[in-house]
Amino acid sequence: MESFTRAELVAQRDGVWAVCGEVFEAYEKCRMEKGSDPELCLRESTAVVGCSQKVMREIVKNCQKELNESVKCIEENNMRTIPCEEENKAFNECFDKLVAPKFL
Repeated sequence: MESFTRAELVAQRDGVWAVCGEVFEAYEKCRMEKGSDPELCLRESTAVVGCSQKVMREIVKNCQKELNESVKCIEENNMRTIPCEEENKAFNECFDKLVAPKFL
């Protein structure tokens, strides 16, 4: 399993949510209905991880430059994304053009 820094996860969150939102919601619903025992929602949890990893792999493959610029800005601004509008816009445009069509 790949590992990502906190800033990388922050930068990718909107794209991952756009693709995996239904999977995330199914996991949350399971947790609400079945409680805090992680084994009761293992199938849903595995689906969240799998979906997220597929999307993040495509982001790295297709938008590495834009991701790196966004991550650098986020790290330099103490994990705040508001000062990084320009970098995030470039990343989102790349995502919308090269990654999202593969999933949506």
